[in-house]
Amino acid sequence: LDTLAESQAHTRAEPLGAALVAALRAALGDPGCLVQIRRAGLMIGIELSAECGALVGDALQAGLLINVTAGRTVRLLPPLVMSETQARDFGARLGAVVNAWWARQSELAGAA
Repeated sequence: LDTLAESQAHTRAEPLGAALVAALRAALGDPGCLVQIRRAGLMIGIELSAECGALVGDALQAGLLINVTAGRTVRLLPPLVMSETQARDFGARLGAVVNAWWARQSELAGAA
């Protein structure tokens, strides 16, 4: 705890969360997939417009660790020690994963 207090890591949560969400929003291709993004520092909830449990495996294949809760909500709890560059990269890469998932959802809906 002393190390965390001395490094002031807790003061980084707000700017890192903002950088990650900005990169995610910039990377999302179709705004129809997004209902809302809720955030408190680096605790981020991304509510999507369809069940998104498959995103966990898709993200893992892309080297990202995410959690899906309530069926349509991606929960992110990234570490305070990440850099702003890493936060932006994570947001951009997650945006690409969501875009690919949404394209598959759209194809399935069109085929039904």
